[in-house]
Amino acid sequence: MPSEGRGANLPIVGFMAFVGLVSLVIPILVARHYGALGIPRGDDWSYLQTLFRFADHGHLDGNHWVSMTLVGQVGASLPIVWLFGHNITAVQIGAAMMGFGGLLATLWLGVPMIGRARAALVVVTLAVGPLWGPLAVSYMTDVPAFAATMLALALAVAALRRAPLSVPLLGAGRVAGVFAFSIRQYAIVPVLAIVVTVLWVAVAAGDRQRLRVIVVMSTASVVACGVIYALWNEIPNLKIYAPTVPNGHSLAVTVIKGGGFVRLVGLLLLPVVALAGPVTIVRRAWRRAQWATALVGGGSLASLAVLSVRVPGQQFVGNYIDADGALSSNVLLGRRPDLFPPSVYVGLVVVATVSGALIAISAVAPTADLIARARRRDLRVSDPVRCCLAVAIWGYGAAYVFAMMTGISVYDRYAFPLLPLIGIALLQPSPVSLTVVDRRFEAPAGLRMLCGAALV
Repeated sequence: MPSEGRGANLPIVGFMAFVGLVSLVIPILVARHYGALGIPRGDDWSYLQTLFRFADHGHLDGNHWVSMTLVGQVGASLPIVWLFGHNITAVQIGAAMMGFGGLLATLWLGVPMIGRARAALVVVTLAVGPLWGPLAVSYMTDVPAFAATMLALALAVAALRRAPLSVPLLGAGRVAGVFAFSIRQYAIVPVLAIVVTVLWVAVAAGDRQRLRVIVVMSTASVVACGVIYALWNEIPNLKIYAPTVPNGHSLAVTVIKGGGFVRLVGLLLLPVVALAGPVTIVRRAWRRAQWATALVGGGSLASLAVLSVRVPGQQFVGNYIDADGALSSNVLLGRRPDLFPPSVYVGLVVVATVSGALIAISAVAPTADLIARARRRDLRVSDPVRCCLAVAIWGYGAAYVFAMMTGISVYDRYAFPLLPLIGIALLQPSPVSLTVVDRRFEAPAGLRMLCGAALV
């Protein structure tokens, strides 16, 4: 018979195998069955050209299309090209394997904060969601950048949970964060979130020697990102989006796509919202700030409803989650038939709207607590782990709002790194303990059934 320690690890090993099945094996088999394996299916036609040309000739080229940093992904894929040549299938499977690693990193990130069962739910929700399948088996940058970002945050959280703070784990997290930035520029958000949090914690601890090391590491990570960006700007034939001064059009786009992002996150995290409990979410916010809860809840529902009616073609930001499927007219001539009957699609929009409003309401209590502490001039970090994730969540939100307001294109797939962070925040107990929480679901049977229905 296995020892108690080995037996305790069997469920998590089995779950990892299950995640590999739904996030890696099934998407590959589906893509192969429908003839989508081994061909570009989006912007990755350009990324693949950049990869193959660099492998053959040793120089990078943007093909007048590359706008993401990309170089880290190219470097990680070079061994595949050396082994298999210009084999798009092999490159796509390699990217999918990075995504699988990112889901395992998400599990590692979530377990200490919300327990195994809840962390498993967040991971499965991502893996079976409508964004994962089309993107995982491709050479788009979203899934590899997500993987590196989750690894960076998992390492940082592991470092913050040590007493004193673990410098080796923190250093490894910074390396993963810089690597994520070398794939997509938006990954600067978790890099900065880690920097802000660890500096805050180190200053509060008063350990000057450790603080000096952390300052050096923080400076090095930010400088490394700056160097990567400067070198990337020297690559010929890039498609660089320069921010413009906000105007009426960009503000309208921000409102429309901002509402779409709220609805999108509500749809993609529907099982998590169901398990967190709609009534529990509202009660917790209402007890903390009644007027704010009414304003946020009512305002969210009303504004999302108005946007749904006034702008019916922008329900979920686009261009992957849409009534006529991923990319649709972006890659096909003519009109692709809708995936669902109109009534079913309207039902999805309604459910996503309610879920998105509940997620907005869930932010009321922590925001009210933060305001109260600021008024008391209480700058202590009682929970550095939660602080790191909160800074990352708000950082991503601010980055996307800035992009929309300044005329830079954003799409639904940009929400990838934000989803697990919001999911973990929704399922955190209150107050949060830095010790491992109970690994069982504490939700009533009715909520578990609702969660299962949402997953299906």
